[in-house]
Amino acid sequence: MKVFCPLSGSNNNVLIDRVKISDLLKIYNKLLKSDIASEFGNTQELTFYHCLDSDLFFFIQ
Repeated sequence: MKVFCPLSGSNNNVLIDRVKISDLLKIYNKLLKSDIASEFGNTQELTFYHCLDSDLFFFIQ
């Protein structure tokens, strides 16, 4: 699957990591005392990319 940068439109991107939503929810709850679970619906994981053309770091669902 090609991933396109939301800033440049480039597909010259590197996968940095995969982030489990459950881990993200724990961090938000611990640091911000906020429950953001409803923002993700049934999504279990986000992928974190770096665009080599624009230097933007971004998440894809």
